[in-house]
Amino acid sequence: MGSLVLCCGDGAVMNSTNLGLLRHGVSIWIDVPLEMAANDMLKSTGTQATTDPDSFSQAMSKLRQRYDELKERYGVSDITVSVQNVASQRGYSSIDLVTLEDMVLEIVRQIEKLIRAKEMMEAAGKPF
Repeated sequence: MGSLVLCCGDGAVMNSTNLGLLRHGVSIWIDVPLEMAANDMLKSTGTQATTDPDSFSQAMSKLRQRYDELKERYGVSDITVSVQNVASQRGYSSIDLVTLEDMVLEIVRQIEKLIRAKEMMEAAGKPF
C-alpha cells in the first residue's frame, strides 16, 4: 500500500473504532494553545478578539470544554508536537513567531525519532 496523509478532526478520536484505525499509521497531535485556536477561530469568521471580547470568551469556553472532553483521547497519539515547545526550542519570545515550517520540521524530526525507536524494538525482538 502507498503512503497516505490524512488530516483528522475531533471525530477521529470520538470512538474506539476510529482510534483503532489510527493505530495502523502514525498519529500526531498538534497541540495548539487554546487562546491561539480561539483567535484563529474568530479570524475565520471575520471577528477580532480585541474588538469583541465576548466572542473571544465564548470561543474559549467552547474550546476548553471540547479540549477537556477529548484530551485523554488525543493523549494516545504516537507523537505530540506542541507549538509552545517548538517556540521554546527555537528560542522565540512568543508562540506567534512559530511558523508552519517550524512545525513541519519538528513533526518530521519526531516521525524520524519514532521510526528509529520502532526499528530498535524490532531488532531487539529478533533472535541473535
